[in-house]
Amino acid sequence: MTKKIEEQLNELAEERAKLQVLELREQEEISAILTPELRTQIEAVKAHYVSVSADTQTAVDGLEAAIKLAVIAHGKTVKGNFLMATWNKARETWDSSGLAGYAVAHPEINAFRKTGKPSSTIRTVK
Repeated sequence: MTKKIEEQLNELAEERAKLQVLELREQEEISAILTPELRTQIEAVKAHYVSVSADTQTAVDGLEAAIKLAVIAHGKTVKGNFLMATWNKARETWDSSGLAGYAVAHPEINAFRKTGKPSSTIRTVK
């Protein structure tokens, strides 16, 4: 089983590498047909939108924070025409290692223990 998964991971890495090569080739071909004048104009347009986007992102971040605080104070989910801000009750957490030790002396507490499903993520090997 491990061998098959390793092979699939290696295949996935190769496919991801192919995508990166394709993206690089695309950018190279685009760069090859752009004149220096067009490149300068494109950079100016990009610079303008970076500046405008930064101001807008700051406004969005501030508004999101204000809405979240208001909804928490309100204690209820609020729906707008396009977005909604959900209110979630505070999560309770327990000290798992402490409870595991307690369960050794008091096994009846294990009846209240729930175990979720395992999950998987794919990360780059460092």
